[in-house]
Amino acid sequence: MELAAAGADLVVHGNSHPEAAREVALAIGDLKRQAVVILSDLATRAGQEKLVHEAWHAGPVDIWINNAGADVLTGAAASWSFDDKLDRLWQVDVLGTIRLSRAVGRRMHGRGRGVLLNMGWDQAGSGMEGESGQMFAVAKGAVMAFSRSLSKALAPRVRVNVL
Repeated sequence: MELAAAGADLVVHGNSHPEAAREVALAIGDLKRQAVVILSDLATRAGQEKLVHEAWHAGPVDIWINNAGADVLTGAAASWSFDDKLDRLWQVDVLGTIRLSRAVGRRMHGRGRGVLLNMGWDQAGSGMEGESGQMFAVAKGAVMAFSRSLSKALAPRVRVNVL
């Protein structure tokens, strides 16, 4: 909402909670900004490609925030096996971030400007006890290492940061 309050038009992505995405878009509209809702499954290449294609055609993309994450700790996923949780986390948090960043980063670089923001985890380097901590440390550690490498490839036109 801070970006909309600062004057930005936004794309709001959703998959697991489409109504929440629509509510966010309505709130953005209340701030007199444009919001486009795109629903897609970021665990799949088709869903990733759909998001990039539709977002890029909605208008100029100056800032891209990879904030999607696989919820493998609550709901039905909480009862999944370690391997199933790890697969889902890797598909969304790691492969999704890599593919989306590369696709959007190429477009931004070609246009001469842009900012990519990826979500890290402060404990990715130090780890955390338990299976969940192990999964998240490896996934977010991969995102952080990838982002550092991508920043070197896209600089100085595109800035890549990890939050």
